[in-house]
Amino acid sequence: SETDTLKQGQIVIIKMENGDEYQGTISKLDNESIILKMSNGEISLVAANVRSIKNYEDNNFKTIHNTQYFLNSSAVPLPKGAANVSITNLTILSVNYGLTERWSVGGGIDFLSTIKSYPSWFLNPRYGIKLKPKIHFSTGLLVGAMTDFFDAGLLYGKFTLGQEDSNLSLGVGTGYLNGEYFGRAHGSLAFSHTFDSTLRGRRWGLTSENYFFPN
Repeated sequence: SETDTLKQGQIVIIKMENGDEYQGTISKLDNESIILKMSNGEISLVAANVRSIKNYEDNNFKTIHNTQYFLNSSAVPLPKGAANVSITNLTILSVNYGLTERWSVGGGIDFLSTIKSYPSWFLNPRYGIKLKPKIHFSTGLLVGAMTDFFDAGLLYGKFTLGQEDSNLSLGVGTGYLNGEYFGRAHGSLAFSHTFDSTLRGRRWGLTSENYFFPN
């Protein structure tokens, strides 16, 4: 059965027969039920109603974006101990790590800029919670600099509709640019979707991340 190879403490993604999907850490399991520890508490799932179970690390390898967009991430929290590593434009390395079930920290650097005296970098600590099965909220701080061209910081709040493989995020926040406070709120819009391909089981995705600043 699906539960034969599972063990306590394992991070998994469980899909139910009714289409619901749950991600978390196995707290307890037997032939009748699976107790899953999630960001907003524990949930008991009936083993007979489970359609599929995927190991989180395996799914993380197959999924292009997971919770990460480009600079920022969706409001879906990373499980404790889970990590995402991605490379953008062949030169920007970003890493995200789940400190707890709700707190995570991410950051990155542009390797190409390291040949200059002021390298480009960013840092993004955040706190995320699950409000409903497909609605998440997060708040965080995104700070960074692009060589000696500019430095900026954004304090934001964000809602994400959907799940890891397909979601839309809407955010609002405020911050500073080159040491000067914006004085007005900024907005952000991001979406991501992973497509399953019947060709050799491959997956590909489409991601867009956009920011809107006041004049």
